[in-house]
Amino acid sequence: MFRFLIPATAILATLALAGRTEPQTVDGATPMQWTLTHEGDLAKLAYGVPNSDHLAVMLTCSPGEAVNAWGPVRPDSPALMRAAMAPAPIDPLSGELLLDLRLASDDPALISLARGDGLPVVNDDDVRARIPAGPEGRRLAAAFLGHCASART
Repeated sequence: MFRFLIPATAILATLALAGRTEPQTVDGATPMQWTLTHEGDLAKLAYGVPNSDHLAVMLTCSPGEAVNAWGPVRPDSPALMRAAMAPAPIDPLSGELLLDLRLASDDPALISLARGDGLPVVNDDDVRARIPAGPEGRRLAAAFLGHCASART
């Protein structure tokens, strides 16, 4: 009987250990941070792990246009509206719907980020949080909003 019980217990313990979820913070992992990139006239301000698809929120805009928001969290603003009435596309990485949400570049949530107070966000379960800005995030947010508010060339 012990001949079967001991291996079965070892297998169950191995499966239980393998089935644990990975913790949010892993020693040596690259921390999330704000990044600003440009693709022609389009500016992209994102909070996530640099050079990866792991992000919390991405904001995009072209000069003189509204700011589009993408990601698992969205800016916590009553002025946030859906950009298009077409069915939302599905994110190929997560399998979730990608909502194209839009808000003005002078929205208080975005101004809060540029002031260094962080970006107030909300998720699909209405859980509210604030993504920190720090000096570098504040500088990037101010540059991003300046780009959005500038006249189209």
